[in-house]
Amino acid sequence: MPGLMKNLGIEENDFDEFISGTYKFLKQLAVDPKKMAYCIKQMEDLASTMPIKQIPQYISELDAKKKQLVQEIEELDLAKLKTQAKMLTALDKANVTQRDLEKYCELRDALGEFAVFTDDPVAFLKSMTESRKKG
Repeated sequence: MPGLMKNLGIEENDFDEFISGTYKFLKQLAVDPKKMAYCIKQMEDLASTMPIKQIPQYISELDAKKKQLVQEIEELDLAKLKTQAKMLTALDKANVTQRDLEKYCELRDALGEFAVFTDDPVAFLKSMTESRKKG
C-alpha cells in the first residue's frame, strides 16, 4: 500500500491522517472500509501489471472481444439451426424417422460388439449373404 500512497502523492508522515480521513469519509458515505481497502489492493495489484491510464482502453478491447464472441456464437447457433433443418428435411424426403435412426444405431452398436462393422454397407451385405449360404 505505501507504494500506491506514494504514487498518489501522499507522504509517509501524512499516511495516518489520510487513512483516518478516508475511513471517516467512507463511513459517511455508508461504504464498507474493508471493501474499499480490498478494491484499493486490487487496483495496486493491477497497477503493477498495467498502467492505470491503460485500463479504460483494455476494458474497451475486452468489451469488443466479448461482442465479437457473442456475434460468433449467434452465427454458430444460426448455422446449427440451419443444419438441423436440412437434416430433418433430408430425413423426411427419405421417409426416415428418428426412431429408424435410433434402431439403426442400436443395431450398429450391437453388431460392433461382435466385431461386425457396418461402415461399408456393400461389404456388410456380402458378408451377410456369405454367412447365410454357409448356414
